[in-house]
Amino acid sequence: MRSIIREFALAGWTTGELAMAIDHRPDGTTWHHTDAVGVRNVGAWLAHRLDAWREAGGTVRQSPGRLAQLAAAERLARARVEREADAAWAASEHPKSPALVAIRAHLAGLPRRTR
Repeated sequence: MRSIIREFALAGWTTGELAMAIDHRPDGTTWHHTDAVGVRNVGAWLAHRLDAWREAGGTVRQSPGRLAQLAAAERLARARVEREADAAWAASEHPKSPALVAIRAHLAGLPRRTR
């Protein structure tokens, strides 16, 4: 059993992620039988379940938690790039829309409560 889960542990998988991987396929569907009751060779059963979480070459996939971390980091980096681009555009000398200038001037003349 240890040798079967060793590569997953070395790849950073938590025990919770391993428990989830034993009961679910990578697409989120559950196996037909969710436990090992009646299984004669538990090691082969476990290896079969976890093999679904390997790449074609046999290497262990990134853990679901690690994939979530990478996705969050990518979202943060993308948001930072967008903020920087917006700030650069706002700081640049770009032509002002006459309609936008007129709307802002109109709003500036209104009392605060009616805006």
